[in-house]
Amino acid sequence: MTRDRGLIELRDVSCSYPLLDGERRTALREVSLEVREGEVLVVLGAGGAGKTTLACVLAGVTAPEAGTVRRGPALSGQGDSSLPVGLVTQNPEDTFTSPVVREEMGLILQNLEWADGEIDRAVDAMLAEVGLGGHAEVSPTLLSGGQKQILALASTLIADPALLVLDEPLSLLDRRGREEVSTLLSRRSERAGRAEVYLSSEVGDALRGDRTIVLARGSVAWEGPSAELPLSEDALAEWGLLTPDLSLLAGLLFPPPAPEGRALWRADELARRL
Repeated sequence: MTRDRGLIELRDVSCSYPLLDGERRTALREVSLEVREGEVLVVLGAGGAGKTTLACVLAGVTAPEAGTVRRGPALSGQGDSSLPVGLVTQNPEDTFTSPVVREEMGLILQNLEWADGEIDRAVDAMLAEVGLGGHAEVSPTLLSGGQKQILALASTLIADPALLVLDEPLSLLDRRGREEVSTLLSRRSERAGRAEVYLSSEVGDALRGDRTIVLARGSVAWEGPSAELPLSEDALAEWGLLTPDLSLLAGLLFPPPAPEGRALWRADELARRL
């Protein structure tokens, strides 16, 4: 593990799960990776590539059958009032256990044994920050899709995790919900020293990260700087991924060689180019 920089390191981690017929299916096969302080690591993969299993291993929810997981001092959690690793899943309703929004947001702080007054102040501040102050006494099940995902995120961020693991947090949201959650994540990423692992099946999400890893059939198929992610049809087809619409459009408007050698495009960049 990189000295003073590594939060968590996986070496040759393998996991499988049982099938109804008694056989087992491999979810991760000898996966090695490192997450460093202050970075955003994007993990791309098609359905069934092993992303959710990897998220659970990183969060400590699932123990690998083989290989090692080494956690740096920031994730030890010993004697700390903050959360070492926060996991936000694709479907937030699967994690809600409290009758109202306020209690759901403060639940993790109760588990960390914060004083009641400190919990109330932290919850009030977070409710105001994420725009849920008017829904404090509402059941989480009555929120919109975007509001549910924001609640799930805020309920984790309130404990200031050193590592935030996001398992396809935008996949079930409409455009407005995606924008709301993306804004919240952008504000969080500005905090120094905090790291994020963002797991997605959307190739364009590589732009969110400093580095990108591609999972295919449970193994690491590619790793490198996000800007260098190959977008050839052969590579993406092999990984079960689709070329982003913006890249297809840019290819039609600006035939290869593309300006500045850019492989991935942001909407605002393409608009300026046009």
